[in-house]
Amino acid sequence: MNPALRPAAPTDPAPPDPAPPDPAPTDPAAGQDAAAGQDAAAGQDAAAGQDAADPAAGRNVADPGADRAAADPGAFAGPAGPRLVVKRVADVAVAALVLVLASLVLLVAAVAVRLLLGSPVLFTQQRTGRGMRHFRLLKFRTMTDARDASGRLLPDRERSCRLGRLLRRYSVDELPQLVNVLRGEMSLIGPRPLLPRYDRCYTDAELARFAVRPGITGLAQITGRNAASWDERLGLDARYVAQWSLALDARIALRTVGRVFASSGVSADPAGDMLDLDQERGMSRL
Repeated sequence: MNPALRPAAPTDPAPPDPAPPDPAPTDPAAGQDAAAGQDAAAGQDAAAGQDAADPAAGRNVADPGADRAAADPGAFAGPAGPRLVVKRVADVAVAALVLVLASLVLLVAAVAVRLLLGSPVLFTQQRTGRGMRHFRLLKFRTMTDARDASGRLLPDRERSCRLGRLLRRYSVDELPQLVNVLRGEMSLIGPRPLLPRYDRCYTDAELARFAVRPGITGLAQITGRNAASWDERLGLDARYVAQWSLALDARIALRTVGRVFASSGVSADPAGDMLDLDQERGMSRL
């Protein structure tokens, strides 16, 4: 047979394309976790956006004066100029000198408090200072921790003791505040620092007291010490800021020394002699 006419040999069919692999089984839990992660991330982004858009979200709770100062730059405007530098230098120099001279008194007082009242020796409490910024005020403890059957502290008068009355009589309990002066939180002379819960109780005129550093003693203290009413005290604080001078500070310092040695105007239980400021003005917390 003619080779050209010979039929071609059959060829093997091409192998079929391999079947695509089965898709990997999905884990429902993994899908939920991924979705949850996306939702959480989206929620965080949304919250971040809200914080950025909401001016109130950036408020500093520990610094309530920042918001007021931002809203009213003149809210805490007070004395300024070279005289304030002199006042600060005098504060630091006198506070350091008194701490050295009174070191023995401080040591004896600390040991007596530790032995008779226990630990801690120092009483610390948050107060409102210049610009309505909060700080920790230092004092020697003058009261026991006596409590009633339900665990609540007894009234100040019932927790008072002979040592505490002696320390308060000669203002020895206030000496640790010289450390606050060195830290720049207080001055020797100025309005006394009050509790943060009173921050919303002041009139616009009384807010002037926050234009200067609070003091260990002030115009209100030499005028009536603990016997003055709230209106009188706060009015004198505003008057001090308005009339401040180095000469006024010197007069207050001299009169304070005289009143301390005379131990006049000191109350064993100031809280029992008058209402708290927020209670008197009907702004106590509910």
